[in-house]
Amino acid sequence: IRAGYGTYPGRRRGNAHPQTISVPCPSCQREVDLGERGLTDLFRNLTLERIVERYKHTANMGTAMQCQLCKAPTQEATKGCTDCRANYCNECFKLHHPWGTPKAQHEYIGPTLSFRPKVLMCPEHEMEKVNLYCKTCQRLI
Repeated sequence: IRAGYGTYPGRRRGNAHPQTISVPCPSCQREVDLGERGLTDLFRNLTLERIVERYKHTANMGTAMQCQLCKAPTQEATKGCTDCRANYCNECFKLHHPWGTPKAQHEYIGPTLSFRPKVLMCPEHEMEKVNLYCKTCQRLI
């Protein structure tokens, strides 16, 4: 055991304040304090996330996505359902989302590898939806 360390790993004796993480700003090179929680406390940039997702989607266009419900031989997927979180060929989509049923109201998109949730969930409280925005803090709550 090194001198200065108690029974709690990573904590020095007499250090009442938890460690914070800081990184240099790429523009001005000043140290930016990220706080105790580090990167998990930063705001999500949803616009950038969507751009990255579109880029990944176009990068994967070379490899065609397959229908997740077809029996062998599988067909190429033409639609993705955000509610079912699955990719379908035209025939399977019609079969599993018949006209005049609640499933016909599902939102569909192009085939994708990652289905984004329809509502934002709180990063601190996993089972709660984000429903307010604080203008002062500039974050969802």
